[in-house]
Amino acid sequence: MDTGTRLKLVRESYKLSQRELARRSGVTNATISLIEQNRVSPSVSSLKKLLEGIPMSLADFFTFDQPPREHQYVFRANEQPDLGRDGLRLLMIGAPVANRQMRFLREQYAPAPAPAKKPSCMPKARSAAW
Repeated sequence: MDTGTRLKLVRESYKLSQRELARRSGVTNATISLIEQNRVSPSVSSLKKLLEGIPMSLADFFTFDQPPREHQYVFRANEQPDLGRDGLRLLMIGAPVANRQMRFLREQYAPAPAPAKKPSCMPKARSAAW
């Protein structure tokens, strides 16, 4: 699910209007509308600011639509929610636990591009005959 759709789902489940969320978070309701329509992608800092108005953590936001499992504290490799973006995978290993601030995350970065190959032989320099 994309960020805009997820934000709308969370906001509506908390029975908040766009204007009320804007008032609570300090983000304009026009910006919230654009995010929910997926016309703009929020930065992590602006998304965090929006979620503080709900209140909700980033980890809870990205796992909001997943059904809770009783006593599941660790996600299997194929079930780990990906909180990253722009080439960074930020996989949640440990499930959010009520009244706990700690989260277990695994970072995965895209491989660095291979360095440019150097020529194996240098071209011969031309000498000028005077």
